[in-house]
Amino acid sequence: MRYGAAKTSRDDWATPRHVARAFVEEYHLGLDVCATAGNAVTEAFFSPEEDGLKRSWSYKKVWCNPPYSEKKQWIEKALHEVGERGCTRAVLLLPASPASRWFSSILLSGLCRAVVFIVPRVLFVDPTGEGRRSPNHGSCALVLERGLHRPALGLLDTSGGEARWVWKA
Repeated sequence: MRYGAAKTSRDDWATPRHVARAFVEEYHLGLDVCATAGNAVTEAFFSPEEDGLKRSWSYKKVWCNPPYSEKKQWIEKALHEVGERGCTRAVLLLPASPASRWFSSILLSGLCRAVVFIVPRVLFVDPTGEGRRSPNHGSCALVLERGLHRPALGLLDTSGGEARWVWKA
């Protein structure tokens, strides 16, 4: 959750609490693999110093809002951890970019349980907790689990500062 691209060169924007909380509660997530003490969405988290790309996610249900400039490394890590290492669930917050190769590689991996599009655009929080900005694209969460082959679609409405499932995957 530490990251999220916005209309800036910075790559350390956090997910608003109500958005992250909706996913943590719906998917019973217990580990934030990309966080700081100030923005972790679960009690257990990997800090930048602990580097979630180098740590095992085995036997965990994880949340990951990666730095968008490094999304491919985090996607590869999530696919590896869910597909081969025993991570039971990974939910990644990413740009909604279904025409991109990385997006289709997730959908075709056989590990994608659901794609949840988030409306309206997420207003990411700057590291001070004061500023909010929306990226120049929509966001979605990709839910990875072993053994599922056809992803379902979902829609999370976050307008008005609250999260409401319009329809679930």
